[in-house]
Amino acid sequence: LGVGKLTLCIVIIMKTKRISIKWKVFSYLLGFCALLLLILWLFQTVLLDSFYRKIKVGEIKSSAAEIAEYINDEETLSEVLSDISKRSDCYIEIMTPKGEEIASSGDIKSKMHPTEKIDLLSQMNDDDYIKYLDSVNENEKKNESYQNFPPNKERIHMQSIVYLKKVGNSKIILINSMISPVNATVNTLRYQLYFITGVMLLLSVVLAGRIAKRVSKPIER
Repeated sequence: LGVGKLTLCIVIIMKTKRISIKWKVFSYLLGFCALLLLILWLFQTVLLDSFYRKIKVGEIKSSAAEIAEYINDEETLSEVLSDISKRSDCYIEIMTPKGEEIASSGDIKSKMHPTEKIDLLSQMNDDDYIKYLDSVNENEKKNESYQNFPPNKERIHMQSIVYLKKVGNSKIILINSMISPVNATVNTLRYQLYFITGVMLLLSVVLAGRIAKRVSKPIER
């Protein structure tokens, strides 16, 4: 009778160990999948705007450096300005330290007022300077009921990056580039991620269960 009880205890302990091994592996695999989904959500929604801005600033600085190489070549400069303004969808102006225009290219709507340029130049202490400017969408400005929006309706605001770069002592490059609103993109990605998360969680549970079972069997033996 004592041997039988001891055998029964050993069987119960072994069964418990088998279950714990299987479920530990299952929980680790499921936790890993959940971590991947969390990182995906973080980068595609929360950090999307900051990444977009960094990439945009990098492109503008790269364009300014390219312009600086040809700034003294009058024959090639106009072609370079036209090519970059079309490629990057921005307004480019080369001016004097006093704000006087030397050459320009791009959408004239993004051209800055002389007083705005003087104000930016006064804030420029180093060889380059960057500033974000807010502006309301032109379609809303034309709307007669612009001032009478309901409290729950958000106004569409646009933002632009203005970058100044000194080239020598007599010329300054100004690049004004609009930042595309990322709210609509984030909302689209969020709905896509709802679907992806549901599918991934379902697949994770099924695959984690099968893998945990297969992994635990040799250990149990």
